[in-house]
Amino acid sequence: MRKSAEGPNGAPWRVAVVQGRLSAPVWSPDGRWLAANYSAPGAKPRYAVLVVTLAPDGQASAPPRLVEAGLLWGGSLAWLSDSRAVTVLGTGGEGSEADIWLLSLREGDPPVNLTRDDPSNMVDYSLSPDGRHIAYSAEIPRGSSIWRIDLQP
Repeated sequence: MRKSAEGPNGAPWRVAVVQGRLSAPVWSPDGRWLAANYSAPGAKPRYAVLVVTLAPDGQASAPPRLVEAGLLWGGSLAWLSDSRAVTVLGTGGEGSEADIWLLSLREGDPPVNLTRDDPSNMVDYSLSPDGRHIAYSAEIPRGSSIWRIDLQP
């Protein structure tokens, strides 16, 4: 039996449209936001996070906003449990190692590199269920390790 792409309540609808590439959308824990990895078009791509504010009916309630991270590449997008910020694994430049970044949704807050003092290459990470800690695996020349970052006291 072939299933319809329309779902039980009708056809899907578009939430946001931008020039460039969107990937891996993630709902905020409170359901008020939708975030996706964004790569700008062109020869020199730049990474940002596209954030869409959603009304209770699921429609976009404001134009999409790009949260600039100053990164060349990013991925593994995850929300903090209070929906105030996202974390992302990304690189800041050609040949640089991947780091874990915190991107606040508040206008004017700069991106924060949470692993800037760790010389190893971040491979992946996860947030704790309560959103207070990050665990990440890191590659070093002679092996690998797992680390923890406390986000809140």
